[in-house]
Amino acid sequence: MLEIVLAIVIAGLLLINGDKLWDGAELAISKLGGATADELPEVIARTIRSVTTGVVGTALAQTVLCVIGLLIAGVPGALVLGFLCFIVAVAQLPTLLIWLPAALWVFYTGQTGLGIFLLVWGFLLVNTIDNVLKPLLISQGAQMPLSIIFMGVIGGLLAWGLLGLFIGPTLLAVGFTLFQHWLRPENYPEHAEESEPPYDEQEEHQS
Repeated sequence: MLEIVLAIVIAGLLLINGDKLWDGAELAISKLGGATADELPEVIARTIRSVTTGVVGTALAQTVLCVIGLLIAGVPGALVLGFLCFIVAVAQLPTLLIWLPAALWVFYTGQTGLGIFLLVWGFLLVNTIDNVLKPLLISQGAQMPLSIIFMGVIGGLLAWGLLGLFIGPTLLAVGFTLFQHWLRPENYPEHAEESEPPYDEQEEHQS
């Protein structure tokens, strides 16, 4: 939870002077990497937007499935539990923290069939969709191969936790873009630099 609070605070501070910071970042990247790096700011922005869309979209899908399962099983307060499921999913915590106690409550009330249904629904749908939908949404938005995004998401989460969900795919997307530039430079023509007139033409003008 501390990482979530820090991420929100840092994002708020960056948004205050977002345009100036973004222009400065673009200029710095262009100066450091030359024409090859001109595409990188857009790659970074596109990847971060895609990760955000993937996280929120997957959390919404898990929430809808969770609420449907809770309503079918007759669990009271399904909408409140659904909201908690959304918060848990955005925080990248297992959603079984929400629906598993609900399933145990259903078993406790003596409705074994509905309890089994909720367990199967939770394990096969609510939990599993996260592993499929999130990388798919991120890869489509970032315009990167699904395997690259999947490795970035998993590796980032293991290395840096919640923030790694953004750092991992972004680093791999930048590296993949640079690799493509290096491998096939003819597909990424550099910006033509303005050339100075030759010395003989300068001498003719001076004379």
